Amino acid sequence: MFKNKKHLFFDLDHTLWDYETCSNETLKELYQEFKLSSRGVELDSFLKQFRRINEDLWDQFHLGKIGKEVIRTDRFPAILEALNINDKNLALLIQAEYLNNCPHKPYLI
Repeated sequence: MFKNKKHLFFDLDHTLWDYETCSNETLKELYQEFKLSSRGVELDSFLKQFRRINEDLWDQFHLGKIGKEVIRTDRFPAILEALNINDKNLALLIQAEYLNNCPHKPYLI
């Protein structure tokens, strides 16, 4: 069946790589790094808004309504807005750090 095949692909998210653990650890680090508590945001609220908005964006992606680039650019501005923080620069910084740090977390399923 696989005779003469040269490539093997794995879907890492939710298969080999523990996305939820990696994401939660990254979000907790970003919460501390960007001192969101000093802006009146509780960690649980930040995590809940991330999950809600992230899931909604991925649902829209799977329905073909948006591309991945929209998730990457709109996710954190929407999260901060939901937390009553209207700071586009902060959202962009958090977004860049999330995309940079999360994939380097070592947690596997």
